[in-house]
Amino acid sequence: MKKILFLYNRNDGHIITGGQKYENDLYKGLQENTTFKTERICINDIKGFVSKLFSPLRNLRLINRLDIYDLIIFNSVEGYYLFLLGCILRFVKGKKILIIHHHFIYMSFNGIKRGIYYLLEKIFLKSANIIITPSPYIESLCKTKFQGKEVRLWPIPFSANLDNIEKSPKKGELLYVGTVEARKGLMYLLESLRYLRKKGLSYNLTIVGKVIEDNYKKLLDNVIAKYNLNVTFTGFIDLKEKNLIVSNSDVFVFPSQLEGYGMVLCEAMCEGLPVVCFNNTAMPYVVINNQNGIIVSNKDSVAFAEAIEHIVENRNLRSLLSAGARKYSKDLINLEDFRELTNREIREILYSSYN
Repeated sequence: MKKILFLYNRNDGHIITGGQKYENDLYKGLQENTTFKTERICINDIKGFVSKLFSPLRNLRLINRLDIYDLIIFNSVEGYYLFLLGCILRFVKGKKILIIHHHFIYMSFNGIKRGIYYLLEKIFLKSANIIITPSPYIESLCKTKFQGKEVRLWPIPFSANLDNIEKSPKKGELLYVGTVEARKGLMYLLESLRYLRKKGLSYNLTIVGKVIEDNYKKLLDNVIAKYNLNVTFTGFIDLKEKNLIVSNSDVFVFPSQLEGYGMVLCEAMCEGLPVVCFNNTAMPYVVINNQNGIIVSNKDSVAFAEAIEHIVENRNLRSLLSAGARKYSKDLINLEDFRELTNREIREILYSSYN
């Protein structure tokens, strides 16, 4: 029986990113397939090996450990582990390497650091026989950057599971779901709230998600206090609590500056929430302007604010965009079809020849 090794990131019991959820759905589907055997190892444990760069014995142990598998599935992990894993994979002869690539890390940086990370990612991704991505945006970038490398799109599964939730009347309730860190652009959102407040519109913003960068959170807190903005941070909450907040929200606001896909946009649409976001990275691949949301010029906080106001204060528009969001979500792949697709393609990869 063919054997697959699935390497994953430890998440302390909580799925806090779209990538983690995607990989969890993929692994569960593979595990249920009885025509091959899938095992899973935490990538953090592998890091324990490869971080000892000058310990040849440890690296040989890792290579031997990988040698029993016919297919090795990695995700695009961060840091210098990209380079080390890429080097190690070059010693694993005769094995098929599949890398799940969610986004390019180098795009988060500037200057020398950007160049270094670009090189690390390039070395890592070149070690793959096949690059898998859930994002049409990243698929396009990979095909441009790695011409001749096989790149496949495995879409993210979604389900519109809140169809029966009744929306409350308009109250100016805004919702953001995601991690709290600089690349998510929350400072631009606060600037939008400040602009609206000057116009006499004191909307309420709920921010749901784990704080990744404490110093950035402190900067946000200072701006919120200085301008007396109505903002609530919930931290990580369970699905029941989140659903309750969704049912009382008018608009999903997403000012992120870098997304490989932006899963939360689709999740919001599945729940009938119109979206406001900036025109950058993956967002134009998800948001159709004036159909399922409003997309504005990147970093334009005034335009972002006006889009929010336009939706909140216009009930007919909000209903139209909500209907468009639900329609869009119904065309997304569901979990059953996703598992059928990925299992079929994994079988084909296992029994095909790759250079």
